[in-house]
Amino acid sequence: MKIVNSIDLAHKSHCILGEGPAWSESQKTLFYIDIFGKKVKSLNIANGEAKEFDVPTPIGAVIPTDRNSLLLLLSNGIFESNMHGAQGNLLYEIPKKVPEIRMNDAKCDAKGRLWAGTLVDDVPNLGSLFRVHGREVYKVLDDLTVSNGLAWSSDSKKIYFIDSGRQDVQVGDFDLETGSLTGLKTFVSFPESDGIPDGMTSDLDDGIWVAFFGGGKIRRYDRNAMLTHEIALPVSQVTSCCFGGDSMSQLFVTTANIETSTHKMSDIGGALFMVQTDFVGAPTIPFATI
Repeated sequence: MKIVNSIDLAHKSHCILGEGPAWSESQKTLFYIDIFGKKVKSLNIANGEAKEFDVPTPIGAVIPTDRNSLLLLLSNGIFESNMHGAQGNLLYEIPKKVPEIRMNDAKCDAKGRLWAGTLVDDVPNLGSLFRVHGREVYKVLDDLTVSNGLAWSSDSKKIYFIDSGRQDVQVGDFDLETGSLTGLKTFVSFPESDGIPDGMTSDLDDGIWVAFFGGGKIRRYDRNAMLTHEIALPVSQVTSCCFGGDSMSQLFVTTANIETSTHKMSDIGGALFMVQTDFVGAPTIPFATI
């Protein structure tokens, strides 16, 4: 099957650590973040207009809501803002084992419940994964290194999860009505030479798409954990991806530009890319407010 019709530079956004793409169907807009740049960025696909606004702390994710607003997952809690960044009330406080904990990748399940992870940079086993909805902040998983990518099967009976410290994708049974996760086990694992598994999304054919930080690629695995496709990006620090656009076949890819012993700074590192595919992707589910 032909998958990649083109790889385009959607916006030369110069992120330090671009992450967390989320498609707003109502706005026809792709939202994403620069974690260490402390910015929320957006790209309107219809008119090509790029915008950004500043936030006061490193940000783990931006999530559209069902009432034309945004959730901002900041280091000091989860806030709601309007689409232009005017910050509103603190909605949720996330329990912290140590003050250095910050929020990381997050996504909503098909019921609009938020699943949000935490980490401490460069320190293992202090991260957690929380389920957030209504008045509930429930710790689902603990002792994680980097709580990261999340995805669900098209029938919501399986949940996929990445703790980047494990070098794998895990899969578990998921009950959509109760939001319970059981039986988590390794789905597919990776050697360090592949890069670090980071963000993730899924398509309606039950494939998962995994970004590899330091690996310069996105890989698709089918429901049987078979590698079906690989997309090579023109930068090495590939962080996350999500589907969007009118046909939900455009894969938006965030990247970073952090100098390391193996990565030299790049003029297009930290940019937002768009890959035209022949798949229909899973939508970004808005957070269900109460």
